[in-house]
Amino acid sequence: MEAVITMLLGIAGYWLLIDFPDSTRKTWNFLGDRERAWVVSKVNADRGDARIVPFKLGMYLRAGGDWKIWAYAMIFFNTTTITYALAYFLPIILNDNMKFTVVQSQCLTAPPYAFAGIVMFLTSWAGDKYRVRGPIIVFNMVLCLIGLPIIGWHSNAAVRYFGVFLTTAGANSNVPATMSYQANNVRGQWKRALTSATLVGFGGVGGIAGSLVFRSQDNPTYRPGMWACIATSLLTILIVGVLSLDFARQNRKADRGEKELETSDVRSSSLGHRYPHVSNDADATCYRRTSSPGSGTPSRPRPGVPVPSSLPHCLYSATLIITMTNGRGAPSDSIREVLSGCCEDGPPTSGSGMDSGRCYR
Repeated sequence: MEAVITMLLGIAGYWLLIDFPDSTRKTWNFLGDRERAWVVSKVNADRGDARIVPFKLGMYLRAGGDWKIWAYAMIFFNTTTITYALAYFLPIILNDNMKFTVVQSQCLTAPPYAFAGIVMFLTSWAGDKYRVRGPIIVFNMVLCLIGLPIIGWHSNAAVRYFGVFLTTAGANSNVPATMSYQANNVRGQWKRALTSATLVGFGGVGGIAGSLVFRSQDNPTYRPGMWACIATSLLTILIVGVLSLDFARQNRKADRGEKELETSDVRSSSLGHRYPHVSNDADATCYRRTSSPGSGTPSRPRPGVPVPSSLPHCLYSATLIITMTNGRGAPSDSIREVLSGCCEDGPPTSGSGMDSGRCYR
């Protein structure tokens, strides 16, 4: 009966689920025209891939040639190896290693996960505030590297239980951190689809590995399992370090104009994507153009007022208008209203002081 209910809900989901903002189909009136235009403008300002290019199998599979996709997947494999190992064996470890009773072991598994939820929200807040992803992952793995040796080698059971808190918090907080890390550093809808598939797939394999690391023959210390989890934590830090060095190198090339980043299936490559998802206008201040509309000759930009909270990015362009209208003429009033917050003379149009589809910063 449960399977039938699941199947019926899956079929109903075709009509019940909210569609993508760029779709013209209105779904339950969840968003109006102006709201959908605002969402799409944000996506374009961030990565310029709101409009999906037609699917081509070769283009889809070619994205697998980017080694970074497999690096993200391996980070998630390392993370889920620890999270699943804790989920499967934490009560057993509490009972065998720390000598709690069966009832106590079952009850004591809950507090570490509550603490993990707090750490997860705090690290998410810090990552968004400072616009970083890699350092958050490293921080989470450092928590694991502190907690795991405490669990495996300290003589006091209460202290070992403290190590459980650190390890559980670090491993579980790393799940959303890793997902956002790969999502923020991938551009193009079809490459994103492949990246998501590899990430989830490797996460599942990590679950299989997690079910095998703590073996019954290693009771009561489970040292090999501890070493396996320590190794995955160290490997994650190493991968993030390599990615960060490559990001810095690629960003320098992009800053010099030598290449455009992540353009495998993006229609417009003029939005200046940078790794690892750190905006150039971190002070939330943009430049407003001072040329007259239609002049085609921008004068020296001057600093604008801080961007309103509803428009935190000022990277709107003529490319966005073409995307929003599918190249069929002037943008609608709702789109112009959304874009008007970025330029004092109104939203940008082709030949209105924009150079190569960029607002001045």
